[in-house]
Amino acid sequence: MKNAGNIYISTYEEPSKILENNIYTSLQGRMFDRWVDSVSGGARDNGRSEDAPIFVPPYIIESLLRDENFVERDLTITTFTDVTHIISTGLKSSVDDYYNYAIYTNVTRDFKTYVTDYVGSTKTLILAADDTDGEVGDNIFLTNIQGDLKIDYASFDVIGNTTNGLRGTTATEWIFARSYDQKQNIRNILDGICFESHCELIESVDPDTGINKFKLIAIDSGSGDTWTNPAYSQGLEQVSARLSPLENVYTQFRLRYYYDPGKNDYTREIYVDKNGASAGSTILSATEALLCAGAETNYGVSKLFEYASKNIYNDATAERMLQKKIGWFTKQRLIVNYVTPIVGTSDWIKYEIGDQVKLNFDKAIPTGLNNSSYFMITRKQITPLIGGGFISWELIEL
Repeated sequence: MKNAGNIYISTYEEPSKILENNIYTSLQGRMFDRWVDSVSGGARDNGRSEDAPIFVPPYIIESLLRDENFVERDLTITTFTDVTHIISTGLKSSVDDYYNYAIYTNVTRDFKTYVTDYVGSTKTLILAADDTDGEVGDNIFLTNIQGDLKIDYASFDVIGNTTNGLRGTTATEWIFARSYDQKQNIRNILDGICFESHCELIESVDPDTGINKFKLIAIDSGSGDTWTNPAYSQGLEQVSARLSPLENVYTQFRLRYYYDPGKNDYTREIYVDKNGASAGSTILSATEALLCAGAETNYGVSKLFEYASKNIYNDATAERMLQKKIGWFTKQRLIVNYVTPIVGTSDWIKYEIGDQVKLNFDKAIPTGLNNSSYFMITRKQITPLIGGGFISWELIEL
């Protein structure tokens, strides 16, 4: 979305609307930049291409991080050494190579390339292509600053690639679009996209560089190692479990979507309960109705989950989103606190928030879940002690 005075440009395809003094028109939205094909100078393969429109939620998230968060704007060229050597004293970092692979845009000349090298002492950007018409005083900005170091791009490709991505395969692709006509906190935007795509955005430390990386996790059961040996204290195993709150169990589900800015209202909805899904549903089935009926019978509750999405305009995506929420919110999930040593027969320290594991410990894990269901790590707390120490984990059943 771009805002020019009272002209608001939408990111979904719909006939133009005129409302009071605001003009609404339709465009494709933000586009993939070179980061989708190249990371730190190497090739990246996910079936996506530079300059194509971004509709799949994992890459919308990645674009917001690279193109809106890892940026420095309102810069000017202070010395034009030559067409590939640009000095901008307003750059924040004086560390050599800090801006390598950042995307350089000369707004004044409508020119874009990327940075191949950076000399911190002189704040000189060395460009991959000639800024032929560049001059002192031109307005420039940089995006994707250290994005290749700060983003675990492989985790985004697991979810968004066109071959077998959890939200991105050609046949089952999730499609999001959104028009923003006022400022919003980027964290709130990211949290909303994550919730609606049934994902979690986390920060984990790269053990090789020590840099925090953004990692995207789909809240789907997948694969992982099996844990069998918790720590013991005074002869007692350090494992305990509880159920997620009963108030998080729902038996009816309504999703409102396809927001019309002209009407200031949502124009479509899907409803699901024990009797089935709304007429016309093609993805939601008797499976979801049985989950709703089972929740009502097992927990003795009748409760509506109602949600409105401004990101969803696609009918199939709406059904897929609601299908995930029905699967998640029709049962109480086991939450496990599990303590391990830092060192031992297993390399415990390697596990991070978002990783999935099986728990094979029948003294604490119920039959049916023990050594069967996957659990996702939601918390990791390290307590170092002389000669060892321990790690306290929290995990939730998937």
